[in-house]
Amino acid sequence: MGKRLHDEAAVADESKDAKREAKRLKKEKKAKKAEDVVDGPENAVANGEVKDKSELSKEERKALKRAKKEQAKAESGHEAAESAADATGDAETAAKAERKALKQAEKAAKKAKKGAEVAEEAGKADANVVATATTAGAAASAVASGYAEDAGLASLPQSEIDAFVKEKQLTVEDPRNQLYRPITAFKYLPVDESQRAPFAGFAAPTPIQAAVWPYLLAGRDVVGVAETGSGKTLAFGVPCIRYIAGLEKKERKAIKSCIVSPTRELAVQIYEQLVKIAEPAGIKVTCVYGGTNKDEQRAKIRGTNVVVATPGRLNDFVQEGSLDLSGVGYLVLDEADRMLDKGFEPEI
Repeated sequence: MGKRLHDEAAVADESKDAKREAKRLKKEKKAKKAEDVVDGPENAVANGEVKDKSELSKEERKALKRAKKEQAKAESGHEAAESAADATGDAETAAKAERKALKQAEKAAKKAKKGAEVAEEAGKADANVVATATTAGAAASAVASGYAEDAGLASLPQSEIDAFVKEKQLTVEDPRNQLYRPITAFKYLPVDESQRAPFAGFAAPTPIQAAVWPYLLAGRDVVGVAETGSGKTLAFGVPCIRYIAGLEKKERKAIKSCIVSPTRELAVQIYEQLVKIAEPAGIKVTCVYGGTNKDEQRAKIRGTNVVVATPGRLNDFVQEGSLDLSGVGYLVLDEADRMLDKGFEPEI
Protein backbone atom coordinates (compact mmCIF):
# COMPACT_ATOMS: atom_id res chain seq x y z
CA MET A 1 0.00 0.00 0.00
CA GLY A 2 2.87 2.42 0.87
CA LYS A 3 4.59 1.76 -2.50
CA ARG A 4 1.34 2.47 -4.34
CA LEU A 5 0.95 5.83 -2.56
CA HIS A 6 4.58 6.70 -3.36
CA ASP A 7 4.08 5.87 -7.03
CA GLU A 8 0.90 7.92 -7.14
CA ALA A 9 2.73 10.93 -5.66
CA ALA A 10 5.54 10.57 -8.23
CA VAL A 11 3.06 10.46 -11.11
CA ALA A 12 1.27 13.53 -9.75
CA ASP A 13 4.61 15.46 -9.59
CA GLU A 14 5.49 14.47 -13.16
CA SER A 15 2.05 15.62 -14.28
CA LYS A 16 2.56 19.06 -12.71
CA ASP A 17 6.01 19.45 -14.33
CA ALA A 18 4.64 18.46 -17.72
CA LYS A 19 1.79 20.96 -17.44
CA ARG A 20 4.20 23.79 -16.52
CA GLU A 21 6.46 22.91 -19.47
CA ALA A 22 3.46 22.91 -21.81
CA LYS A 23 2.41 26.37 -20.65
CA ARG A 24 5.95 27.72 -21.14
CA LEU A 25 6.19 26.32 -24.65
CA LYS A 26 2.78 27.73 -25.51
CA LYS A 27 3.94 31.22 -24.49
CA GLU A 28 7.08 30.89 -26.60
CA LYS A 29 5.04 29.76 -29.57
CA LYS A 30 2.82 32.83 -29.27
CA ALA A 31 5.92 35.02 -29.10
CA LYS A 32 7.24 33.46 -32.32
CA LYS A 33 3.95 34.11 -34.08
CA ALA A 34 4.12 37.74 -32.98
CA GLU A 35 7.41 38.02 -34.88
CA ASP A 36 5.59 36.72 -37.98
CA VAL A 37 7.97 33.85 -38.48
CA VAL A 38 6.05 30.64 -39.23
CA ASP A 39 7.31 27.43 -40.78
CA GLY A 40 5.53 26.07 -43.87
CA PRO A 41 6.09 23.04 -46.09
CA GLU A 42 8.31 24.87 -48.62
CA ASN A 43 7.99 28.63 -47.96
CA ALA A 44 8.52 31.05 -45.01
CA VAL A 45 6.83 34.34 -44.15
CA ALA A 46 9.06 37.14 -42.82
CA ASN A 47 7.63 40.58 -42.03
CA GLY A 48 4.54 39.82 -44.12
CA GLU A 49 6.61 38.90 -47.28
CA VAL A 50 6.58 35.33 -48.65
CA LYS A 51 10.08 34.04 -49.41
CA ASP A 52 11.46 30.80 -50.73
CA LYS A 53 13.85 28.95 -48.41
CA SER A 54 16.65 29.54 -50.86
CA GLU A 55 16.16 33.34 -50.60
CA LEU A 56 16.33 33.42 -46.76
CA SER A 57 19.38 34.87 -45.09
CA LYS A 58 21.56 32.82 -42.79
CA GLU A 59 20.04 34.46 -39.69
CA GLU A 60 16.49 33.85 -40.97
CA ARG A 61 17.25 30.20 -41.65
CA LYS A 62 18.64 29.82 -38.11
CA ALA A 63 15.54 31.48 -36.66
CA LEU A 64 13.32 29.21 -38.75
CA LYS A 65 15.21 26.14 -37.55
CA ARG A 66 14.89 27.23 -33.93
CA ALA A 67 11.16 27.81 -34.41
CA LYS A 68 10.71 24.29 -35.78
CA LYS A 69 12.56 22.81 -32.77
CA GLU A 70 10.46 24.82 -30.32
CA GLN A 71 7.26 23.71 -32.05
CA ALA A 72 8.33 20.06 -31.85
CA LYS A 73 9.12 20.46 -28.14
CA ALA A 74 5.74 22.08 -27.53
CA GLU A 75 3.90 19.20 -29.22
CA SER A 76 5.94 16.66 -27.23
CA GLY A 77 5.19 18.53 -24.00
CA HIS A 78 1.45 18.49 -24.69
CA GLU A 79 1.53 14.73 -25.30
CA ALA A 80 3.52 14.14 -22.07
CA ALA A 81 1.11 16.29 -20.07
CA GLU A 82 -1.89 14.39 -21.43
CA SER A 83 -0.25 11.01 -20.67
CA ALA A 84 0.64 12.11 -17.13
CA ALA A 85 -2.90 13.35 -16.53
CA ASP A 86 -4.32 10.02 -17.72
CA ALA A 87 -1.88 8.09 -15.50
CA THR A 88 -2.80 10.24 -12.50
CA GLY A 89 -6.50 9.67 -13.12
CA ASP A 90 -5.99 5.90 -13.36
CA ALA A 91 -3.93 5.85 -10.16
CA GLU A 92 -6.54 7.86 -8.24
CA THR A 93 -9.33 5.60 -9.50
CA ALA A 94 -7.40 2.50 -8.45
CA ALA A 95 -6.69 3.96 -5.01
CA LYS A 96 -10.37 4.81 -4.46
CA ALA A 97 -11.42 1.31 -5.54
CA GLU A 98 -8.94 -0.26 -3.11
CA ARG A 99 -10.12 1.89 -0.20
CA LYS A 100 -13.75 1.00 -0.97
CA ALA A 101 -12.91 -2.72 -1.11
CA LEU A 102 -11.15 -2.53 2.29
CA LYS A 103 -14.19 -0.86 3.89
CA GLN A 104 -16.53 -3.48 2.47
CA ALA A 105 -14.26 -6.27 3.74
CA GLU A 106 -14.24 -4.76 7.26
CA LYS A 107 -18.06 -4.51 7.30
CA ALA A 108 -18.40 -8.11 6.12
CA ALA A 109 -16.00 -9.29 8.85
CA LYS A 110 -18.00 -7.48 11.56
CA LYS A 111 -21.29 -9.00 10.35
CA ALA A 112 -19.77 -12.49 10.25
CA LYS A 113 -18.43 -12.13 13.80
CA LYS A 114 -21.79 -10.92 15.12
CA GLY A 115 -23.62 -13.78 13.39
CA ALA A 116 -21.24 -16.33 14.89
CA GLU A 117 -21.81 -14.96 18.41
CA VAL A 118 -25.60 -15.08 18.00
CA ALA A 119 -25.45 -18.66 16.70
CA GLU A 120 -23.22 -19.73 19.59
CA GLU A 121 -25.60 -18.28 22.20
CA ALA A 122 -28.64 -19.82 20.49
CA GLY A 123 -27.05 -23.27 20.60
CA LYS A 124 -26.80 -23.16 24.38
CA ALA A 125 -30.53 -22.66 25.07
CA ASP A 126 -31.94 -26.19 25.48
CA ALA A 127 -33.16 -27.20 28.96
CA ASN A 128 -36.14 -27.52 31.29
CA VAL A 129 -35.75 -24.02 32.73
CA VAL A 130 -34.21 -21.08 30.93
CA ALA A 131 -33.67 -17.82 32.79
CA THR A 132 -32.07 -15.14 30.66
CA ALA A 133 -31.58 -11.41 30.34
CA THR A 134 -32.27 -9.68 27.03
CA THR A 135 -29.36 -7.99 25.26
CA ALA A 136 -30.64 -4.57 26.27
CA GLY A 137 -31.39 -5.61 29.85
CA ALA A 138 -28.33 -7.72 30.63
CA ALA A 139 -26.14 -4.76 31.53
CA ALA A 140 -28.91 -3.15 33.61
CA SER A 141 -29.49 -6.42 35.41
CA ALA A 142 -25.81 -6.74 36.32
CA VAL A 143 -25.72 -3.19 37.70
CA ALA A 144 -29.04 -3.30 39.56
CA SER A 145 -28.56 -6.83 40.91
CA GLY A 146 -24.79 -6.90 41.31
CA TYR A 147 -23.79 -9.97 43.30
CA ALA A 148 -21.14 -10.01 45.99
CA GLU A 149 -20.46 -13.28 47.79
CA ASP A 150 -21.44 -13.20 51.45
CA ALA A 151 -18.44 -12.99 53.78
CA GLY A 152 -19.56 -16.10 55.64
CA LEU A 153 -19.84 -18.09 52.41
CA ALA A 154 -16.48 -16.86 51.20
CA SER A 155 -14.79 -17.93 54.45
CA LEU A 156 -15.99 -21.55 54.24
CA PRO A 157 -13.18 -24.05 53.59
CA GLN A 158 -13.07 -25.37 50.04
CA SER A 159 -13.42 -28.92 51.33
CA GLU A 160 -16.88 -28.07 52.70
CA ILE A 161 -17.94 -26.60 49.33
CA ASP A 162 -16.61 -29.67 47.49
CA ALA A 163 -18.53 -31.98 49.83
CA PHE A 164 -21.77 -30.01 49.23
CA VAL A 165 -21.32 -30.17 45.45
CA LYS A 166 -20.65 -33.91 45.58
CA GLU A 167 -23.57 -34.64 47.90
CA LYS A 168 -26.07 -32.62 45.82
CA GLN A 169 -24.59 -33.92 42.54
CA LEU A 170 -24.20 -30.41 41.15
CA THR A 171 -22.67 -29.85 37.72
CA VAL A 172 -21.91 -26.27 36.69
CA GLU A 173 -20.39 -25.25 33.36
CA ASP A 174 -19.42 -21.63 32.75
CA PRO A 175 -17.94 -20.57 29.36
CA ARG A 176 -16.35 -17.59 31.13
CA ASN A 177 -14.82 -19.92 33.74
CA GLN A 178 -16.16 -17.65 36.49
CA LEU A 179 -17.30 -20.29 38.95
CA TYR A 180 -19.29 -18.99 41.93
CA ARG A 181 -19.63 -20.91 45.15
CA PRO A 182 -23.13 -22.39 45.57
CA ILE A 183 -25.26 -20.63 48.20
CA THR A 184 -25.34 -23.46 50.71
CA ALA A 185 -27.55 -21.72 53.31
CA PHE A 186 -30.36 -19.14 53.18
CA LYS A 187 -28.38 -16.79 55.44
CA TYR A 188 -25.91 -16.30 52.59
CA LEU A 189 -28.66 -15.15 50.22
CA PRO A 190 -28.27 -11.35 49.68
CA VAL A 191 -31.98 -10.40 49.83
CA ASP A 192 -34.37 -8.68 52.23
CA GLU A 193 -35.85 -10.68 55.10
CA SER A 194 -39.28 -10.44 53.45
CA GLN A 195 -37.93 -12.35 50.46
CA ARG A 196 -36.61 -15.10 52.76
CA ALA A 197 -40.07 -15.70 54.26
CA PRO A 198 -41.08 -18.48 51.81
CA PHE A 199 -38.06 -20.51 52.94
CA ALA A 200 -38.99 -20.49 56.64
CA GLY A 201 -40.02 -24.13 56.57
CA PHE A 202 -36.92 -25.36 54.75
CA ALA A 203 -33.52 -26.24 56.24
CA ALA A 204 -31.40 -25.36 53.20
CA PRO A 205 -31.68 -24.31 49.57
CA THR A 206 -32.41 -27.03 47.02
CA PRO A 207 -29.54 -27.97 44.67
CA ILE A 208 -30.93 -25.94 41.73
CA GLN A 209 -31.41 -22.90 43.97
CA ALA A 210 -27.92 -23.12 45.47
CA ALA A 211 -26.31 -23.48 42.05
CA VAL A 212 -28.13 -20.81 39.99
CA TRP A 213 -28.72 -18.03 42.51
CA PRO A 214 -25.18 -16.59 42.34
CA TYR A 215 -25.23 -16.41 38.53
CA LEU A 216 -28.72 -14.92 38.23
CA LEU A 217 -28.01 -12.40 40.98
CA ALA A 218 -24.91 -11.38 39.02
CA GLY A 219 -27.02 -10.74 35.92
CA ARG A 220 -25.78 -13.78 33.99
CA ASP A 221 -27.80 -15.85 31.51
CA VAL A 222 -28.50 -19.32 32.93
CA VAL A 223 -29.76 -22.64 31.61
CA GLY A 224 -30.87 -24.77 34.56
CA VAL A 225 -31.91 -28.43 34.49
CA ALA A 226 -33.77 -29.97 37.42
CA GLU A 227 -36.74 -32.22 38.14
CA THR A 228 -40.27 -30.97 38.74
CA GLY A 229 -40.82 -29.98 42.37
CA SER A 230 -37.14 -29.17 42.96
CA GLY A 231 -37.67 -25.49 43.78
CA LYS A 232 -37.11 -24.06 40.30
CA THR A 233 -39.75 -21.34 40.71
CA LEU A 234 -37.96 -19.58 43.56
CA ALA A 235 -34.62 -20.39 41.95
CA PHE A 236 -35.45 -17.88 39.20
CA GLY A 237 -38.11 -15.95 41.19
CA VAL A 238 -35.90 -14.53 43.95
CA PRO A 239 -33.32 -12.96 41.58
CA CYS A 240 -36.19 -11.65 39.42
CA ILE A 241 -37.80 -9.73 42.29
CA ARG A 242 -34.42 -8.49 43.55
CA TYR A 243 -33.57 -7.20 40.06
CA ILE A 244 -36.80 -5.18 39.79
CA ALA A 245 -36.57 -3.95 43.40
CA GLY A 246 -33.11 -2.57 42.60
CA LEU A 247 -34.43 -0.35 39.79
CA GLU A 248 -35.48 3.27 40.26
CA LYS A 249 -39.23 3.88 40.61
CA LYS A 250 -39.53 5.57 37.21
CA GLU A 251 -37.98 2.49 35.59
CA ARG A 252 -40.55 0.16 37.19
CA LYS A 253 -43.50 1.64 35.26
CA ALA A 254 -43.07 -0.77 32.35
CA ILE A 255 -43.17 -4.57 32.40
CA LYS A 256 -39.64 -5.59 33.48
CA SER A 257 -39.99 -9.37 33.63
CA CYS A 258 -41.83 -12.01 31.61
CA ILE A 259 -42.15 -15.65 32.70
CA VAL A 260 -43.57 -18.12 30.18
CA SER A 261 -44.93 -21.53 31.24
CA PRO A 262 -46.39 -24.35 29.10
CA THR A 263 -49.68 -24.84 30.98
CA ARG A 264 -52.28 -22.84 32.88
CA GLU A 265 -51.73 -24.89 36.05
CA LEU A 266 -47.97 -24.25 36.10
CA ALA A 267 -48.47 -20.55 35.33
CA VAL A 268 -50.85 -20.19 38.31
CA GLN A 269 -48.42 -22.03 40.63
CA ILE A 270 -45.58 -19.71 39.61
CA TYR A 271 -47.80 -16.66 40.11
CA GLU A 272 -48.86 -17.75 43.62
CA GLN A 273 -45.24 -18.25 44.75
CA LEU A 274 -43.97 -15.01 43.23
CA VAL A 275 -46.70 -12.90 44.84
CA LYS A 276 -45.41 -13.89 48.31
CA ILE A 277 -42.02 -12.26 47.72
CA ALA A 278 -43.14 -9.53 45.28
CA GLU A 279 -45.88 -7.77 47.27
CA PRO A 280 -43.63 -6.88 50.26
CA ALA A 281 -41.31 -5.16 47.76
CA GLY A 282 -44.19 -3.23 46.14
CA ILE A 283 -43.95 -5.20 42.90
CA LYS A 284 -47.09 -6.22 40.98
CA VAL A 285 -47.35 -9.68 39.39
CA THR A 286 -50.05 -10.61 36.85
CA CYS A 287 -50.93 -14.02 35.42
CA VAL A 288 -52.55 -14.42 31.97
CA TYR A 289 -53.59 -17.67 30.29
CA GLY A 290 -56.10 -19.03 27.80
CA GLY A 291 -59.65 -20.20 28.49
CA THR A 292 -60.73 -17.10 30.45
CA ASN A 293 -62.11 -13.63 29.68
CA LYS A 294 -59.52 -11.48 27.89
CA ASP A 295 -61.01 -8.19 29.05
CA GLU A 296 -60.56 -9.05 32.72
CA GLN A 297 -56.95 -10.11 32.17
CA ARG A 298 -56.28 -7.06 30.01
CA ALA A 299 -57.43 -4.79 32.83
CA LYS A 300 -55.11 -6.55 35.33
CA ILE A 301 -52.09 -6.01 33.08
CA ARG A 302 -52.11 -2.23 33.61
CA GLY A 303 -49.31 -1.19 35.95
CA THR A 304 -47.85 -4.67 36.30
CA ASN A 305 -44.12 -5.32 36.69
CA VAL A 306 -44.04 -9.10 36.16
CA VAL A 307 -46.17 -11.05 33.68
CA VAL A 308 -46.58 -14.81 34.07
CA ALA A 309 -48.19 -16.25 30.95
CA THR A 310 -48.86 -19.25 28.74
CA PRO A 311 -47.44 -18.93 25.19
CA GLY A 312 -50.77 -18.68 23.33
CA ARG A 313 -52.39 -15.97 25.46
CA LEU A 314 -49.11 -14.05 25.72
CA ASN A 315 -48.80 -14.02 21.93
CA ASP A 316 -52.43 -12.84 21.56
CA PHE A 317 -51.89 -9.85 23.85
CA VAL A 318 -48.58 -8.92 22.21
CA GLN A 319 -50.05 -9.02 18.70
CA GLU A 320 -53.06 -6.87 19.62
CA GLY A 321 -50.83 -4.35 21.41
CA SER A 322 -52.15 -4.94 24.93
CA LEU A 323 -48.72 -6.12 26.12
CA ASP A 324 -45.46 -4.28 25.51
CA LEU A 325 -42.40 -6.42 26.27
CA SER A 326 -39.82 -3.95 24.94
CA GLY A 327 -38.79 -3.02 28.49
CA VAL A 328 -38.30 -6.60 29.71
CA GLY A 329 -34.89 -7.15 31.28
CA TYR A 330 -35.52 -10.55 32.90
CA LEU A 331 -37.02 -13.37 30.83
CA VAL A 332 -37.79 -16.91 31.99
CA LEU A 333 -38.87 -19.90 29.89
CA ASP A 334 -40.12 -22.46 32.42
CA GLU A 335 -39.98 -26.07 31.20
CA ALA A 336 -38.88 -24.95 27.76
CA ASP A 337 -38.67 -28.53 26.48
CA ARG A 338 -42.37 -29.13 27.24
CA MET A 339 -43.34 -25.94 25.42
CA LEU A 340 -41.43 -27.09 22.36
CA ASP A 341 -43.05 -30.53 22.58
CA LYS A 342 -46.49 -28.88 22.66
CA GLY A 343 -45.72 -26.99 19.43
CA PHE A 344 -45.19 -23.54 20.92
CA GLU A 345 -41.90 -22.92 19.12
CA PRO A 346 -43.32 -20.10 16.88
CA GLU A 347 -44.82 -18.30 19.91
CA ILE A 348 -41.60 -18.63 21.91
